[in-house]
Amino acid sequence: MQEFEADYITEPILWLIAAFLFFQLGIYFFNKYRKSEQEARAFFSGTAVFFFSYALIRTIEVIRRYFIVGYYYDIEDFWYNGGTLTDVSLYLRLAFLLISWAGIAYFYFRIEGTILERKTFYILTFASILKFIINPLLYFPTTFDFNTFSLINAILFIITGFFPTVLFGVFAFRNYIEKRKSWILLTIGLFCYIIGETGSNPEAYMITANMNQLIVHYGSPLMVILSAILMSIALKGLYEENTEENSVSLRNQFDESAEIKKLREEITKLKYIIVILLALLMVAFMIILVALP
Repeated sequence: MQEFEADYITEPILWLIAAFLFFQLGIYFFNKYRKSEQEARAFFSGTAVFFFSYALIRTIEVIRRYFIVGYYYDIEDFWYNGGTLTDVSLYLRLAFLLISWAGIAYFYFRIEGTILERKTFYILTFASILKFIINPLLYFPTTFDFNTFSLINAILFIITGFFPTVLFGVFAFRNYIEKRKSWILLTIGLFCYIIGETGSNPEAYMITANMNQLIVHYGSPLMVILSAILMSIALKGLYEENTEENSVSLRNQFDESAEIKKLREEITKLKYIIVILLALLMVAFMIILVALP
């Protein structure tokens, strides 16, 4: 592993720029939420929560990494070299993970329930909830088997990160709801976001350890900044209502009879129950797995 001397000026400034940009976009989508019609409010609430939550977690991580710990590899040393984490560093990292995956789960929940019209059966939401549960367990390796949960965590990351990237790319190819440009931008933006976050998170140290660290440490915030720009344009475009044609398209998309709406609500409630039960079963299974000799 190529250790990298901490840069307390350039790199944290880049990350704070990314956090500020996400915060401003959160304000923008929150204003869209307040001013939009009822059928679009769910979508804009999801995007606002996603951008606000990222601004918060990135600020937390900047404070933890650059001003409290002052060392890039404290978590890696904790996992692989028998090092220790201070209580403050651990609590801030857990806050990072919980807020992050709660925001992502809500974002996917709103995306899957509106634009994707429940066609993905809330798989992305379900996987994000599991990430919310599983990811923090990696920070208690004496209680939970690290290798087992690392593998589960990696699988969930593929589902929540790369699967929607491919899915949005397919939508772009098929020109789903006649928004090809938006789907292309969203695909590229989400890919940039994944690359940037992979480069900055200790869960990916095994991938990034032998890469050029200048590219990893400075390229990661730049990729996230680029992702914010692309995803905001794409998400705005998916619900653009500037023309009469788009307005009619949106109205048609959500024009359902009261009976169908009621049926959808009942099915949705049933899906939530199933998702919760599956999550509980998964957690119980993994606890049993860890407890076995």
